Amino acid sequence: MPVKTGREYYEVLGVTRQASLEEIKKRYRELARQFHPDVNPNDPDAAQRFSEVSAAYRTLSDTDNRATYDAELLLKDRQSEKARQATAAAAAQARATMNQPRPSPKQTAAPQTPAQNGAQALAERARTARQHNRFVEAKSLAEQAIRMYRKNPLAYEVLGDIYRLQGKNDDAINMYTVALQLNPANQLVRQSFERIIRNNGGSPSASTAQKVFYDNSDTRSRDTPLRPAPLRSPARTMHPQVDRDKAPLLRFMIGFVGFASVLFLMLYQGIFPGEGPQSVALLPFVSTWNTQLFWMLIACGMLSGVTLALSGCVNRIDEELILVGSGRTVSAPLGLVLIVLALINFWAGAAIYAAVSSFQESFTRSLKLVFLVTAFIVLGMTLAYSTTYFKAWSEVLIWGGNVVFLSLIIGWLLGDVFRPLEY
Repeated sequence: MPVKTGREYYEVLGVTRQASLEEIKKRYRELARQFHPDVNPNDPDAAQRFSEVSAAYRTLSDTDNRATYDAELLLKDRQSEKARQATAAAAAQARATMNQPRPSPKQTAAPQTPAQNGAQALAERARTARQHNRFVEAKSLAEQAIRMYRKNPLAYEVLGDIYRLQGKNDDAINMYTVALQLNPANQLVRQSFERIIRNNGGSPSASTAQKVFYDNSDTRSRDTPLRPAPLRSPARTMHPQVDRDKAPLLRFMIGFVGFASVLFLMLYQGIFPGEGPQSVALLPFVSTWNTQLFWMLIACGMLSGVTLALSGCVNRIDEELILVGSGRTVSAPLGLVLIVLALINFWAGAAIYAAVSSFQESFTRSLKLVFLVTAFIVLGMTLAYSTTYFKAWSEVLIWGGNVVFLSLIIGWLLGDVFRPLEY
């Protein structure tokens, strides 16, 4: 939805950019009655005015379209202001250098200031800390970098990555917005930004971005709203196989069918527990299990992993487990650590990870769901199996998580294989 070269939609309706939806509706009704062609049969300009008013109302009355339109207006205003400042600065520089000797080539190069160098060093350290899931340290370093030099795009990118992994999508959008405004060529930030816009929609709050972006700023007003500035409309970047309006319903149906199937398997295990306890794979600590229980745990785990991935409840597995990094540098994979812990004991691994993640504020929304779903399946299967073989409850409860967690990770990976990139 490009910004019109003529009058703005707000000017067409005669309202301010901060006007509420009720004010816009009221003003549209007044203008529609005033310029309707049936009311003005002898006025050749009435139809054109009515068409302009209708087009403005269609855009400003829709939340998503208005957010995108406001963002493009804001971006256009900033570009115009930058062009004006650049013209004024060039004129001032020309006047100042008229009576001065031409500078040598070495003098034309503008070196970075100590503040810029220091901010970049802090931002690099913040990125390294984020890649190792030390979110508290990374956030502190990034904010220090912004306070030192507020136009460092890497610091905003790090904060955006942290908020995205923590499920704080509004704050992540705001941080990515600033990062893109400072460095429009960063394709990694652009992809993360557009994915959040597509999956969540709406107009995010700008409070967090304003708090950080305007900290120690003397060139801009704190009252100026900071909105996301997508370079293209989210509606035009959807995957061709996924209709934008039907995607939420599709994800809901996948989640409903998938988790209903998991509940059915748990119920089936309780009604038809299978043959008596058998030694599974000659493992003495699960001597009360039978083969059916073992395969049911695997099926529930894999089905849950596929469902979580295809329904969009979790991020892609490479963002959460396999690769800990933003694409430039890959640190020790967190997924390997979790899988090793789960092989030893799921509950112990979950407790250790929860303790470390709570300290670093790095417990992401996706992993919360993975652990909660695993725990739910284990508890459900324990109840279902122990109704017939009561003595087996402790072994199912203690060791069932190992099988379910590993199976869920595999299902998550398979779900990502079939999940569209733009989904």
